[in-house]
Amino acid sequence: MDVGARVAEPADLELVTALVSGAVRSLRSERGGQQLLERELSDFAGSPSELSDVLRAYLYPAGDHLAVVGEVDGVAVGLALVRFDETQPGPRVATVEAVYVETEARGVGVGESILAEVSELAGTRGASSIDAYALPGMRELKNFFESAGFVARLLTMRGPVRR
Repeated sequence: MDVGARVAEPADLELVTALVSGAVRSLRSERGGQQLLERELSDFAGSPSELSDVLRAYLYPAGDHLAVVGEVDGVAVGLALVRFDETQPGPRVATVEAVYVETEARGVGVGESILAEVSELAGTRGASSIDAYALPGMRELKNFFESAGFVARLLTMRGPVRR
């Protein structure tokens, strides 16, 4: 089995759109997923044609966005969408806005290949660190990031308002 990752190209638009649609469907079922989509990732929650328009920016890796596709035997089964943020003071940060591997392809190294490619590309673009989202119920994803050396740096808690 050949597992790897590569930068997505403009010709991958349909493929990347399908993978992001799968990621969005999966995210909606997670605790806090709908809120994350509405507040941080609203660009990915639109119709398929709106989503394709948004994703075009990720398929031209010279900009401040990029997409990395994970493959098994040449078949795309996962991806990461990355944004490089220079709006905050301090060192440049690469933010993994979405990472997704189809359920059937998990556990064989696709995620690791994607993250390694993201890390290498982030380094060549001058990023000093990588941020990524993991919701409270996404224990597998949290464990994946922690095994790659990530540490939680912010937990957002939500409570009821007294009336």
